[in-house]
Amino acid sequence: MDKITKLTIFTIFTVLALTIWCATVEAEIVTPPTINDSALVLRFPFDENYTSPAIYSWENNWQGWSHGSDTDEIAELSTNWASSGSYSVRLYAIDTTGSSDNAYIYKTFPTMANLSLRVDINITKMDASYTFKILINDNVVYSQTSTGEFTVNLSASDVTSIKFLLDDGNVGANSEGEVYIDNLRFLAIDSSGNNNDGVVHGATWTTGGYGYALSFDGDDFVKVADSASLESNNITIAMWFKRTANDATMMLLDHEYYPSNQGYSLFFRSDNKLYFRVGDGTTRYEVPTNPITDTDWHFGVFVANGSYIKAYLDGEFIAQTAYSGTIADASVGLFLGRDDGDSGASLFFYGYEDEVRIYANWTPTDAEVKAMYEALRVHIKDETDQSTISNANVTLYNETTSISVPVDSVTHDAVLFHADISAGEYYLSVDAPNYYERKLIETINDNQLTEDTAWLPSTSETVVINTFKLKDLTGEFDNAQLIIKKPISGDLETIYQNYFDFNDEARAYLIYNDLYQLYISNGEEVRSFGWFQPSESGTIEITVSPLEAGQLVQQNIKFDYSTELINETYGRLTVNWETLLGNTTYVSLYVNNSTATYYFAESTEESGKFVVDLPNDVYTFTLYIQNDKGDLKFTQIIVFGKDEEQVIPIPLWLGDLLFGGLALVVIYMGTKTSMPFAMAVSTIILGFSVYGRLSDFPEQVVWVMIFLTGISWLRGKGKEVES
Repeated sequence: MDKITKLTIFTIFTVLALTIWCATVEAEIVTPPTINDSALVLRFPFDENYTSPAIYSWENNWQGWSHGSDTDEIAELSTNWASSGSYSVRLYAIDTTGSSDNAYIYKTFPTMANLSLRVDINITKMDASYTFKILINDNVVYSQTSTGEFTVNLSASDVTSIKFLLDDGNVGANSEGEVYIDNLRFLAIDSSGNNNDGVVHGATWTTGGYGYALSFDGDDFVKVADSASLESNNITIAMWFKRTANDATMMLLDHEYYPSNQGYSLFFRSDNKLYFRVGDGTTRYEVPTNPITDTDWHFGVFVANGSYIKAYLDGEFIAQTAYSGTIADASVGLFLGRDDGDSGASLFFYGYEDEVRIYANWTPTDAEVKAMYEALRVHIKDETDQSTISNANVTLYNETTSISVPVDSVTHDAVLFHADISAGEYYLSVDAPNYYERKLIETINDNQLTEDTAWLPSTSETVVINTFKLKDLTGEFDNAQLIIKKPISGDLETIYQNYFDFNDEARAYLIYNDLYQLYISNGEEVRSFGWFQPSESGTIEITVSPLEAGQLVQQNIKFDYSTELINETYGRLTVNWETLLGNTTYVSLYVNNSTATYYFAESTEESGKFVVDLPNDVYTFTLYIQNDKGDLKFTQIIVFGKDEEQVIPIPLWLGDLLFGGLALVVIYMGTKTSMPFAMAVSTIILGFSVYGRLSDFPEQVVWVMIFLTGISWLRGKGKEVES
């Protein structure tokens, strides 16, 4: 890239920066694209219901609820009325004094919850002064004064507490009330509009891939009542999932009557492949994914359309199986986290599920499947304490595009989908209140997720601003990137990556005296320039020289060496090493002279030193270090007492005195001698001048000597003319 092109791009970026610098990304729950909303028959985002699990049977346990009453009232577990399970809650109160007489149970939530619940109540006694109430955040949302059995459905947002209260209203004496509470269940709300809500049995809401997800720990499930909307010969299932156990058969989704080969299901076998299965009433057809053995989030899409069944994983087509026919109606409910039990086994799932969707009468194209998959996810962390930053602003841009990347309000990750961005290389800018900006370079590829972490330095840290100036002596790093890495929690993390600008400069905020590692990349080669501890703001020149044999490509340890003379016939070599990152497994030192290996030593310590005394000779020593971040090799030639002159440094003041004396001699001889002799003396003086230049004598002294040499030559020239 030439300088004019760089200048043009820099101008474009400057205009973009002025346009978007004040943009703020509003954090909200990120919603993955659904592509064809009209075809959805079920969708569980799990973001409306972040609450506790259902209580079908209290089982002689308050299940995390608190209870209270006045003097003559009780709140207790009872078996007198239990429509499902062995226990219910009994609230009983009798007013004999005319004062307030209440009984209640309640629960508080540590964080605000979005609540959808269903509960069965049986009011057996209710005198005129009593009322049964349900309160959310201490506000009455349901009340009943009649006896009988009732099922109550409630939904509310930002819930911090819920209370079931039998209240006499402090009206008169000799009144009585009795209420039984059972089958308290929280709901997974179907957001497709088809009312295929699920009842949550034990599964808990937790932080998911987007907002919240459901967590299944081997005995939990969600059940959806059978519905005609879930039956179709053209079914597409999309789901995000994350496993916490491997090598077992477990069910993610089941709407199948196995004995009759009806319906459809998603399940893992012990080979760790995820299978999609459909049945036409006679035969079952299956298609698997590749084995999945990690504990990462994955996105699966599974399609059945009467001609084939297909499996996609993480936006990529995996396999298909041909079949011709219909999907037989299973006439059973739909389960998440287990099967329906018709096979004699529960096959519970261990892991997380999020954004579960079922489409009817829609077959997505490969491009549509890719569009639903993530293109970019950026975790945003504090560089010092590794805590998550919750209020960041994230911008992705290049020469033609600028996108404010949405930040999920629950995970606090910045997320983009392939539907939002084209493949290519982009600049990423991340900042937040009370933090300095970080820049990275991201490459978006089709059918792939690019995942990265932006490490931001806090303004509470002592931060220096370093401008790195590139000096390229190879001609191969004209379009180069500066990459800065830092040891964080045992890993070498990239904290900065950006191109050098048209002035061959790149600027970064770095924490004072922290340890960083510098790299230069031209896209084909990456050069390491070792460890760097910033001590003050300013410009730092990085010179890229032709690569020499043995030059280090990566440095994950700190080392140095020194030599010293012991006596006239022996010298001493000392080599020190210290692990800065990773676990050093093996260190070895070879010292060779011209004929053989003279010395060998080895160690498995994280840090240490080798000391060896060597007779006068020319040696080559090689240091090998192996650790879990890569291997290092360093080679150096050293000389003890052979072909080596001992240089005695001359103090600068003494050098000035000597050259001053020589100058007087030159001037005198220039007036007394002939030109040939003056030329000889001038040559000697010039030689001393050059030696002084190369030996770091003051520059002005060298130039004075060159000037005096000229005078000497002219004087000699004059004498020659006179004669």
